Amino acid sequence: MKLIENYLDSLETYLPEEMKQDVRDELKASLMGQIDDSQEELGRELTSDEIEALLKKLGHPMQVASAYQPNQHLIGADYFPAYRKALEIALALTAIISIVLAVSSAITGRSVIGAGINIFADILHNGLYVFGLVTLVFYLMESYNADLSKIYAWSAKDLKFNSKRLGLSRLETGFELIACVLFLAWWNNMIPTPSYGWANNETAKISLSAEWQSVLWSVNIVIALSIAVGAYKFVLATWDRFSLMSEIALSIATLLIIAQIVQFDQLITLTAPLEDNEILVKLITHFDKVIYSILAIVAVVSAWDILSNARKLRA
Repeated sequence: MKLIENYLDSLETYLPEEMKQDVRDELKASLMGQIDDSQEELGRELTSDEIEALLKKLGHPMQVASAYQPNQHLIGADYFPAYRKALEIALALTAIISIVLAVSSAITGRSVIGAGINIFADILHNGLYVFGLVTLVFYLMESYNADLSKIYAWSAKDLKFNSKRLGLSRLETGFELIACVLFLAWWNNMIPTPSYGWANNETAKISLSAEWQSVLWSVNIVIALSIAVGAYKFVLATWDRFSLMSEIALSIATLLIIAQIVQFDQLITLTAPLEDNEILVKLITHFDKVIYSILAIVAVVSAWDILSNARKLRA
């Protein structure tokens, strides 16, 4: 039967040389047996369409050949849970380290958006290396039959949780981390202050007023702690009691800092030619409104975070 022979010929192309004949003979005998049984039941020979349906049911030659061969997976079922957990932790740590190391090189002479893209590219680049390395390590462990009892060593006494854990998106947390790092860099003058065109090819330079020095270290501490808590959440990919309470405390601290900022007499200074005082006043008023709007948004988000995290704590 031509269809059977063509199927078996195709099957052989997916098998190593030493297995081809044995597998072909075994499968051919099985197929011919099924065809004989069907023909005896129907009282006639099978049509080519019926034989094709039988072969379709058996599966693609590549899939059938795979079932006869060992090691048809990169990481086996026994090792895969440990591999997945190790990969999650390794990639999370790689992302955090990449963000920290990329800050100084990524933001020098770049815009905030350009710095963010550069940091994301570094995370992706380093993550691919880590993915390959962890996969190779576990492949070799399985190939050399590493002792699973050492990988899955555990005690029933260790399976205690003091609080309920809630799922958390690493993608969302990763963007929060990048945003915090970029803000911290800008806050500490690591990102160039933008300048605006002025008359006679002169520029107007924007800077925060001297009053902001009163919140310099409090903002640094809050953002640094936010990065630390974000890194903790990124690695675990869960909310727990510690992270929820930390987020609430940081949100309260943020609201207190905002309350202090809104009492400033002057938010920004703008250096520009003195003869354009009217335009200068308008620009300062405009930027003041922008800053107040940003502070209002941050305050609302912080208040919402306090309420939302409090609900999670009670859940």
